[in-house]
Amino acid sequence: MGKKIEKIILFIVFFLVAFLVYYFFIVNNSIKQKVASVPQNRCSKIITTAPSLTETVASLGLLKNLKAVSNYCNYPLSVKKLPKIGGILNPNFEMIMKINPSVVFVMEQNKNFQKKLKQANINFVTIKQTNINDILYSFAKIARYCNVINKGVNLENKVREQLANQMLLSKNKLKKRVMIVVGRNYESKTPKGIYIAGIDGFYTDLLKVVGAKNVFTSSNLSYPQISTEGIISLNPDIIIEIVHPNILKKHSIEELKSGWNRLKEINAVKNKKIYIYTKSYATIPGPRIGQIAEDFFDFIHKDN
Repeated sequence: MGKKIEKIILFIVFFLVAFLVYYFFIVNNSIKQKVASVPQNRCSKIITTAPSLTETVASLGLLKNLKAVSNYCNYPLSVKKLPKIGGILNPNFEMIMKINPSVVFVMEQNKNFQKKLKQANINFVTIKQTNINDILYSFAKIARYCNVINKGVNLENKVREQLANQMLLSKNKLKKRVMIVVGRNYESKTPKGIYIAGIDGFYTDLLKVVGAKNVFTSSNLSYPQISTEGIISLNPDIIIEIVHPNILKKHSIEELKSGWNRLKEINAVKNKKIYIYTKSYATIPGPRIGQIAEDFFDFIHKDN
């Protein structure tokens, strides 16, 4: 009986030793090899299809892996030299096929583009950057896919710290009602064809960060169009109009401001709280949203 038990114990010990040898020298090495190969295999040749994705990839230290960008990507400055693959509505698939990317990062909402990439058997990863939580998560998603997880954590922490600082500065400030204008007919002397930020995007989140609120709350559209009568009805305390720097080639800031003076019924005009915001990063939901929050704080609490 004793010898039988001894044999069983020896068998168990032998099995455990064999398993440990197998795990540490075969399985563990295999895992390490797979992890080490991720950047080379999956992110060696990246194409980005939006400025926010390009900035995110660059901020994660993957600029050297970036082989082409969309026509609208111009930051960091070095990406201007990269091949352009067109826009979302008119992508140059001949260029994309020629580059033969290991991955294309594409915005989640661009379904048609995704369909074309799938038909061409091109690997792609969808990214959502609609609100602040989406943007912060997108850093981690791209970092994880490209096996630069620590850089993703560092980038997220940096942006979170910027936003937290603005929240702290805004504490106990009077909550102003703000309208964010993202486009209009600039040839009209009076505001027409006006598009504003809706309630489900990152601008609304940033207004909350700086102790303000979006004056527009009645639609789930990201950028609804609104009439002048609608603006008068909303009566915003502050208007921040985001204007692309190219618009300033034809229209001065004072000219853009003066157009709003015709809406003399609203508080923003009465109190001269019309701000023309021309920073190139103002429309990009990426790593520089902390800077946008700082700019919003300066506009909204300028005299407080």
